[in-house]
Amino acid sequence: QQMPMLKELLIKAKESKERPPFLKRIIDILPTAKPDIERRLYTTLLTHLSVDEASSIALSVLPSEIVDRLPGETFKEVMGVMSQDDQVFYLACLNENSRERQLDRFAPTGSKIRDMLEMELEGLLGNDVQMKRLTGERKAEVMQNFLKAARNYLSKNAGAKKEVWPVTREWLESIKSEIDYQKKKAA
Repeated sequence: QQMPMLKELLIKAKESKERPPFLKRIIDILPTAKPDIERRLYTTLLTHLSVDEASSIALSVLPSEIVDRLPGETFKEVMGVMSQDDQVFYLACLNENSRERQLDRFAPTGSKIRDMLEMELEGLLGNDVQMKRLTGERKAEVMQNFLKAARNYLSKNAGAKKEVWPVTREWLESIKSEIDYQKKKAA
């Protein structure tokens, strides 16, 4: 007689989808998490939340892994709210292929802003002392500043959130697939 009652309690608990208390703590940590920890936090979230629920969180705390995949117009707007110095530092932190791709997305070849950015980048990339300073913690700080600008922009722009939704969802679905694969492999 105890077993049916226990089974019934387990079913009710599962249906209520009561979130474990540590999930709130994970959500609180996400905005300041380093990129290497961030993915693990989202993985933990996805073991307790649906992809849709995690997507809502990812839109407010944009994962650093998907910054490079921001839709074109959203990327342009985020770059546009940054100072020119911050734009140059951000672009300088990227590898050459990513830098060119992001530069193309932000400023078309031949535009005044492109010419100014390329001139500033050339000066920065050619300065060994400044480039040495732009490694390690300083590089992480520059990338974090871009991430903050993107998160801030998304928090104020519902249209941009709609544009970014599919990107966050796709990223989270890939993590969920990894989780499911690991579960099957372990079983």
